[in-house]
Amino acid sequence: MLWPEAVCSGFLLRAADRLAGDGALAVAAGERLDGADGHTFARLRDAATHARAAAATDEAIAREIGLHRLEWLSVCGDMLSVPSEDAAREAALCVRNDGRTLTEVATELGIRPDAVTLYVGDLDTNLASAVAAAREGELIGPFPREGGFAVVHVERKAPPDASDPEVRRRAEERIVERIVRRATLDHVERHEPL
Repeated sequence: MLWPEAVCSGFLLRAADRLAGDGALAVAAGERLDGADGHTFARLRDAATHARAAAATDEAIAREIGLHRLEWLSVCGDMLSVPSEDAAREAALCVRNDGRTLTEVATELGIRPDAVTLYVGDLDTNLASAVAAAREGELIGPFPREGGFAVVHVERKAPPDASDPEVRRRAEERIVERIVRRATLDHVERHEPL
């Protein structure tokens, strides 16, 4: 049972890709592949770990953030999710026209708004546009969300910054993906099974 699941779930393919990437990074760093014992795999892993860490310098992270300024723009605020679009429109009207807070409207509905951080690049096109154009203090929505509809009160809008752990993680991930892809193209020859 384990073999079909490992193959069909993509686990083996991901493991092979990871091993190929580690090997390619290690070879690019000057490591030799002399056989395939436990020590060789440990050396590959260590060399690849070092190459990944060495690539994610502060300068490289700053450059990567510069390439994704709009995509990683974040909006922090409170989100009220309700089951229907009509309920979301009514909640938005209460905030926009009656001057009530989203928390007051949510309390009246017997629910609590969720604190959220939305990154423009993670959203569908229409919502991404609304989030990118939003001003602090503005209410955006309603928009479809997880089987219902939501409105968001924008409390803070922030350009991407390396001090934000999520932005830093995204930048490091992109940098590492690029160096692994480059090393794999240079040092790995793939063969299809017969």
